[in-house]
Amino acid sequence: MKLLHADKNHIEFVFRNLISNAIKFNSFNTNVEIRSTENAGTILFSIKDHGKGIGKEQQEKFLTSKMDVNYGTNGEKGTGLGLLLTKDFIKANQGKIWIESEEGNGTTFCFSLPKSKQLS
Repeated sequence: MKLLHADKNHIEFVFRNLISNAIKFNSFNTNVEIRSTENAGTILFSIKDHGKGIGKEQQEKFLTSKMDVNYGTNGEKGTGLGLLLTKDFIKANQGKIWIESEEGNGTTFCFSLPKSKQLS
């Protein structure tokens, strides 16, 4: 059996933060989608909302630093600190994280983490 190779506390934080953000930015009466798939040596996770989306400029900021403060569907304020920590935790666990988004069509945060070696 192959297991995920990652720090449990880090990954719990990542899921809590990304799911919380997806709920915050999701459009009313739509679902947040959470998926996982196995690839050679990694497990890929995605968390998708159906909200207003993230523009290209903000996506680029996410890749290089942190995103600007933004507001959720009900005016909830965010600081971007959770996403900064999420990015750091994924990197600390030898993973990768990226955004797939289009303004007006929601956002999907994707991340991959290595599988551990097969147990005997």
